[in-house]
Amino acid sequence: MKVIDPAERLLKSLGVTEPKEIDLEAIAFDQGAEVRYCNLHGCEADIWPCMLICHTKQGRKWFTQAPMFHDRWFPQSELDAQTTAFDVVFGRSEGDGFPQIIGADAWFDRSEARQYEIFEQAKKWGMEKL
Repeated sequence: MKVIDPAERLLKSLGVTEPKEIDLEAIAFDQGAEVRYCNLHGCEADIWPCMLICHTKQGRKWFTQAPMFHDRWFPQSELDAQTTAFDVVFGRSEGDGFPQIIGADAWFDRSEARQYEIFEQAKKWGMEKL
C-alpha cells in the first residue's frame, strides 16, 4: 500500500490530479498562506541538501548540488537499476510527479550510503533522443 504524504493528500483534496493543474497561489490562499516572489540564486530555496543529476543511456552527463551538500558525496557515473531514473532513461517510465524514497547506495558509492535513504524524483527532460 502506498503511503500518501501530506502534500499529496492536500493536492488530492483540492482535486489536483496532474502537475499542470497545480495553482500555487490558489493553494496558498486555501491554506491561509502568502506567496512571496523574489529572485533566487542557485539552490538557496531548498533547506535540504539536494542534487540535480542529468543522465543519458551513456551515463551521467552532469550534476549540480546545493552548497550545503558535502563534497564527499559524489553521484555514481552509471545509473543503478533500482532507481526511478533508470526506468525513465531507458524508456520504461516518463517519471513520477512525486519524490520516492530509495536507498542512498543506489546513487552514491560511499560505504556509509547504505545507512541512509534519500528522496528521488526522476523526470524525462528535453526533446532529443537519449
